[in-house]
Formats: sequence, C-alpha cells, structure tokens
Amino acid sequence: MLCLDKMVKIRFEDIIFWLIIIAVIGVVIWMLIGSPPLENGLLMMVVFIATSEILLWKALFNINKKTSIGFIRTKHNTDKLRTDINNRFNDIDNKLIDIEKKLK
Repeated sequence: MLCLDKMVKIRFEDIIFWLIIIAVIGVVIWMLIGSPPLENGLLMMVVFIATSEILLWKALFNINKKTSIGFIRTKHNTDKLRTDINNRFNDIDNKLIDIEKKLK
C-alpha cells in the first residue's frame, strides 16, 4: 500500500482497476480504427468490464464488512453502558430502601 499523504492511500487493486478502465477505452478506440474484428473486441471489453466490476464489488463488500464490525462494536459498547446504568440505578434503589428502613 503506497501512502502519498495521510488521507490518500493507493492500493494495488485501485491501480489495477484504473488500468482496466484505460484498457477498455483503448480497445474502443482500437475498434473505431477497425483493427480487431468486432467479436474479438467485444469479448475483450466484456472481460475487462467484468474484471473491473469484480474489483468494485470486492471493495464494496470490504466497506460493508468494516461497517458491520463498527456496528457490532457500537452495540457492544451500548450494551455495556446500559448494564452500567442499570447497576447504578439498582445501587441507588438499594440505598433509598436502606434510608427508608432507617427512617421507620
């Protein structure tokens, strides 16, 4: 992983994705000139576009995985906070009961 700046990180998959997009554009231009037959050019474009889609879906699922892990951590922290609050309220309730018993 190359780090150009603290905010911008370029991964190998990003470089491959953009090379594939450039290859698709190159094949389209090459087909306009008339060099490859239509079937071969379309087959190359389908392969390149399918590969770029796979890279996009991989990145999307990676983001989804990170998000779900973040939600699991948040839920755990919320449950822990809820337990702590319930314990404190129970302690306050017990102290109030003790005060009430002493007053009687």
